[in-house]
Amino acid sequence: MKKNNSTEKLEKAAEMAEDSFRVLFQEPVNGVSRIRQINNANFLELLRDALSSIKSTLQGNEENTVRPSDFINALAEKTKSPEEFNETLESCILEILVAKELFLEERQTDQLVFYVSHAVRLLDICSHLFTDFCSASIKQSKSANGLSQISPSASRLKSVPPPFRIEDGQLPPLMLEKLRTRAFELDPFRIGRAFRFIDGVFIPVALASIRAASKFYGYTEARHKFHEYFDSFLREKSNLPLLISSLPGLGKTHFTIAHALSCENLSLILPEPESLEQPLENLISRLAARKNRKFVIFFDDINVSEVDWYYFRTNVGGSFALPTNVSIVIAANQRFPANITSRGRSFEFPIFDEIRCMEMVHDFLISLGMRNPPPDLVSVISADYVECFGQKAFDELSPRTLVHYLEKYEKDPALRKRMLDLSREEVISRPDSQIFLEANVKILKAIYGEEAIAELRKQQLGE
Repeated sequence: MKKNNSTEKLEKAAEMAEDSFRVLFQEPVNGVSRIRQINNANFLELLRDALSSIKSTLQGNEENTVRPSDFINALAEKTKSPEEFNETLESCILEILVAKELFLEERQTDQLVFYVSHAVRLLDICSHLFTDFCSASIKQSKSANGLSQISPSASRLKSVPPPFRIEDGQLPPLMLEKLRTRAFELDPFRIGRAFRFIDGVFIPVALASIRAASKFYGYTEARHKFHEYFDSFLREKSNLPLLISSLPGLGKTHFTIAHALSCENLSLILPEPESLEQPLENLISRLAARKNRKFVIFFDDINVSEVDWYYFRTNVGGSFALPTNVSIVIAANQRFPANITSRGRSFEFPIFDEIRCMEMVHDFLISLGMRNPPPDLVSVISADYVECFGQKAFDELSPRTLVHYLEKYEKDPALRKRMLDLSREEVISRPDSQIFLEANVKILKAIYGEEAIAELRKQQLGE
């Protein structure tokens, strides 16, 4: 682009915008400056590249393989309109200010003024930099009898300059309060209870199929352990991680999610398993900045043998301590190694056998209004469930499939009458312990190998 007074001013503006962008959004990691992992990080990458490319082009650098128009067009496509561009940039700025814990104190600090000053400058420059650069580029294209490479929507890309200025190193008090209010209005956790965490973004998720915590039957020890864990965390008595292990289908996932959702002042974060490794520190730090909320990070279905536990040990009782508003639950089908269980509270679900099957049926009947469910009725219902499994109505013997059976029982008057009649006969059917043993042996062998079978036989047969 030809040099003149206008392009020199644009070059200076692009340089200042790039500097403020770097102060706000970039951090050094292993000797390399990278964008902080926040929502809309992809937008920030495009904005960074657009600012850098504009500056480089205005400085006369012809080595750019990607032109500014490519980045500006991509920004326009991503944000659809100037209003959305402005809103996205503002939300990124406010999220960073919150992440840096700059709104925790009532009074304004030098740190807050420093970062807000850079935010004001970035918004000011972005309110005209792209439109001015596009206008100059389009003029040069026309004078060269060429087609413009800048889309019409890109030529309108701009932010809105903030309606205040920092004077004498101070923010206007009213504007400080508006900033604080706006920051918490943009809180991504305000619009839901549970969130997936994928590629650095928190995505609200509906968990309508999860049964309420009150709809879990039997497993008294497990229910007590979960209640104790969540109650202790909410009362700020302890935020040690909860490490859950069991065979598949015993309720690890449902127990955790149901108990988390039963706590009104708690947000549930559901990351991908790989976030238990290197991304863990960033995830924890982003949640820690939201001091007004409490979070449980739930890693489900973890393969214990494949995880690099270095990052967990570092952030939990190692070089760092978990923030008081964050705790972690990890569920796995295998047992955790000793150097991991020492970092939290561990709980292993008991194996599902005929005794626990009948305990679940007993609690279920109580939930229907029976004060003292007859043992014979409990027995014939449990036996019928096992019979249904034998007839391939279910693919596994587990609390999960028993609940499906009990839901059918509750809705089927004919089934309820048949069970009641059977419970009054002279010979009462009992759930077959051998069928439970065989089913558990099969699962244990698949997960732990042959060495687990001897231990199971001792537990089940009292040898």
